[in-house]
Amino acid sequence: MIDTGTSENQAFLDTYGAIADEAVIEQPMNWNSYEGRDLMGTMYRDVSLTQIKKLDSGESRAVCAFPFYSLVIKADGDVVACCVDWNKKTQIGNIQTESLREIWNGEALREFRRMHLERRRHENQSCKNCTHLNSLPDNLDHIAREQWSKII
Repeated sequence: MIDTGTSENQAFLDTYGAIADEAVIEQPMNWNSYEGRDLMGTMYRDVSLTQIKKLDSGESRAVCAFPFYSLVIKADGDVVACCVDWNKKTQIGNIQTESLREIWNGEALREFRRMHLERRRHENQSCKNCTHLNSLPDNLDHIAREQWSKII
């Protein structure tokens, strides 16, 4: 559940903690700011943002690590490079027409990774305003250009 800054957090944990494999209160973020929307302001209009700790490492990153270790298969078989890409602008294939191996090793994902390494994520509608990359444990901003050929 996303942190509401209210007693609802504890009610959620009390209800699901004993019956779920994991019950977690996640800190809010603007995710991919789809179409420039302020998801934080919309979701928390009745709660002071000072009550809610934003998930932010304090470090703004240029390169997202997600495309280097995850894929998401949508209900229609479309494969995207990011779990927060609701509008599927990071689509790199479709599992109904390609194998997961072909998608993972394919040119579409390779180019998507290259776009991130070259600090061009602003070219992708889902990536350009995303703040989720700042919360990831991995920071790829310091990978030297000479190393790129080993990972893309």
